[in-house]
Amino acid sequence: EAHHYTIFDTDGRMILDRPECIMGDFTEGEDYYNPVDLTGVSISEESIQYLKKFKAYVESKGASVYFIAPPLWEEAVDCDTVEFERLKKEEEQEIGISYLSDPEDYFFPKDDMYDTVYHCSNKGEKLRTRLLLQDLQQAGVIMEAASSSGLSCYKRTLIIRGKSWNSFRCCT
Repeated sequence: EAHHYTIFDTDGRMILDRPECIMGDFTEGEDYYNPVDLTGVSISEESIQYLKKFKAYVESKGASVYFIAPPLWEEAVDCDTVEFERLKKEEEQEIGISYLSDPEDYFFPKDDMYDTVYHCSNKGEKLRTRLLLQDLQQAGVIMEAASSSGLSCYKRTLIIRGKSWNSFRCCT
């Protein structure tokens, strides 16, 4: 019988409890945890054209598009980290969408990961949310609410260039 559990609530917020990492130890050369090697990787022409069209569509609606680095288990990085910066620059130049984050800032230790090299635990989710909020604020995409309580003071409303959405989730 298949296991069934709820991952998201009706508003699309993740509610799955991810208390700790459930992955085993990383073994060099093992593909089970999908080691990430960006050596020589480049974005395909098909992807470039698709993302350029997507960017144009979003901008025609008065919004903006940005790239954000995904969280990544640091032990799964199987190349020189300069490869992440190289691919980031290539994507920005070829597509015209800016990165708001430094990919290396999102390399997390095993304790912050859950079940894959890209999925955060509860603890990692809080760290990633803080990093994301800092990146969004530094880029001028969101504004911090007036409060002395730090990151927890962000309103649940995301403000992007004058437009607002009420479904943005923040952490304490």
